[in-house]
Amino acid sequence: MTALNRKDFNILLPLSTLSLLKTISACLDEFGANGYIVGGFIRDVILGRDIADIDIAISADALDFSPKLAQALEGKFIAMDKENKVGRVILKNTDDVTLQQVDISTIRENIEEDLSQRDFTIDAMALPIQKITNIIKEDDIIDPFNGMADIQRKIIRVVSDKALEMDALRLLRGARLSTELVLLSINRPKTS
Repeated sequence: MTALNRKDFNILLPLSTLSLLKTISACLDEFGANGYIVGGFIRDVILGRDIADIDIAISADALDFSPKLAQALEGKFIAMDKENKVGRVILKNTDDVTLQQVDISTIRENIEEDLSQRDFTIDAMALPIQKITNIIKEDDIIDPFNGMADIQRKIIRVVSDKALEMDALRLLRGARLSTELVLLSINRPKTS
């Protein structure tokens, strides 16, 4: 049984991860920014997999926010990509040995546009982090490319034909994900 058959995603999160997300949400509120959990986190929760990292996309400059978050989490801030405004917080004090880092990216336009730049539909989903303090329902997940349906159908599909052109290494990532997730096939969108 996958999380798709359940209504409460919060039950599937380790308490230490839920606590971490609540701290991130509180820091974003204090900073005056909105944030979204994006990427593989949602996929891994749905599949019941261990969570290796958390990706957060925010409505502010991630390089301004990340040092404040690192301080609140007693972690270490690293500027990952100054041009695209991406930061990382390495977690020092965590009860969850699998969860080691939080990556924070800057949303350029809106969350839907941000998701359209991602590689695969199963990683192009978002959840407003402020919802983490409530019971999370499937309806709360922003899923413009039907990533949850692709997880159920056991396929990996690129968000757009341009996804592989933008970064050829995504093809290798797709093969790795297919093997890792024991998904059946990799599909490209049909062109008109």
